[in-house]
Amino acid sequence: MSGAEYDKTRANTVQRKKDRASYDKAVVHGIVQANHGICHVAFVDEEGMPQCMPMLGCVDDRSEQGEEVWMYFHGYTSTRIMKCLADAGTPMVVTCTLVDGLVFALNVSNHSLNYRSAVFHGVSYPLPAGDRQAKDHAMTRVMESVMPGRWDEARPIDETEWASVGVIRMKVESASAKIRKGTPGNDKNDLANKDLTSRVWSGVLPLRTVSDPPRPEPFCADRPVPQTVRGLELK
Repeated sequence: MSGAEYDKTRANTVQRKKDRASYDKAVVHGIVQANHGICHVAFVDEEGMPQCMPMLGCVDDRSEQGEEVWMYFHGYTSTRIMKCLADAGTPMVVTCTLVDGLVFALNVSNHSLNYRSAVFHGVSYPLPAGDRQAKDHAMTRVMESVMPGRWDEARPIDETEWASVGVIRMKVESASAKIRKGTPGNDKNDLANKDLTSRVWSGVLPLRTVSDPPRPEPFCADRPVPQTVRGLELK
């Protein structure tokens, strides 16, 4: 899956509002990064019921080296999702969405959201049993994609923690993004209606994530906040 874009397939081709679609890997992967790694992972459980779980994960794009695009998610080894995705080749879907604004139109049906969304289709591809290096790589990627620098700064995972924490590895087979930005799509007839435009407000309420000041634990309250935290502040 080399190249800067995902190939269009039946699974990932955007059918409606095609002008909002993007298959650019940097754009698609950037949505996961911008959402701090929060994704929703969909799968079918052992009873045939569809399930969808919020999880922390990341994209590991090795396509420029002639390898695969992977996604990693971590969780406890005893959970349902870990058990259901333990067999290689099990289908799974991952989604990620950011809301950038509320779009207010002149009529109800044209109200919308400005958003960035990404959908990944693929299959589970468990790490080789007992491969500490592969697990270490996956866990490091997840941590460093969300909180850069903390893997080396904090205490390493001990043997008990390693035994209880599992990694879901997904081989990405296709992916795409769909993005809406801009102003309301008001109808021409509504815009020409002076009574309507004189009493109904239309426009966009932009939304963004900001952070409050860091709140230290009591034992480190007298120390400066490290750059690994300061660098992630959103203002």
